[in-house]
Amino acid sequence: MDSDVGRSSTSSPRSCLALSNAQKASTSRRSPKTVQFQDTPRPTLQPSGNKENITTCNRSTYSELSSLVHPFLALSAAPIVYDIREPPSTLRFPPLSAHQRHSYRHLAVPLTSSSPRHVRIISKEFPWSFELDYTRRVDHNCVTCLDVLSALYSALQAPLADHEWGVADESRRKSMQRARARRIEAGGSALLQRVDWLGSRAFFGGLRRDDKFAKQRLCPGTVQVTETWLVKFRI
Repeated sequence: MDSDVGRSSTSSPRSCLALSNAQKASTSRRSPKTVQFQDTPRPTLQPSGNKENITTCNRSTYSELSSLVHPFLALSAAPIVYDIREPPSTLRFPPLSAHQRHSYRHLAVPLTSSSPRHVRIISKEFPWSFELDYTRRVDHNCVTCLDVLSALYSALQAPLADHEWGVADESRRKSMQRARARRIEAGGSALLQRVDWLGSRAFFGGLRRDDKFAKQRLCPGTVQVTETWLVKFRI
């Protein structure tokens, strides 16, 4: 009987290997997968007409468990200095940033880990929602960080409509008039623009998820967009 016990407690090399493989498989099932993008100095782009399709993502690891915004535009990081009153080509990276030598084109990377083709941008700091919908476009792989900044810039350059002025309270109107006066003094347009709604808080602060606000903000009858992001601004 002792010899039988000895034989049963001794594992062969083959059984040890099988056990090791089983343990690895179990660990693999428990560990969340991540999508890792190449750590290259700058993204690789392929021209397509006047557009640039991203083929390689840069310096990021995204979790597949949820859609995460790229660190370039994340509220907690936002390593860019960008005045939304100016074109995205004027943005810069801070002096101590690892990307300080790069231009705005460095932001031509997917906005989120899911490489979305439809994104909605909302804010508690202005009353509009802006959408980037590339689901029917073949010349754009996905919405990029640069696309979002370009869309914000273009949309906020639009003249302020009469009804938009009408719903603004007295404090907001005074703030918009001051913003307009500063632009005129700098040689800019005398028309009130949507960007004036932000007053002096015209620097991009970052994006974050706020599903509760997004649900409250959703106009009845409007289709919900999974990739809905809240934009913040700062002075």
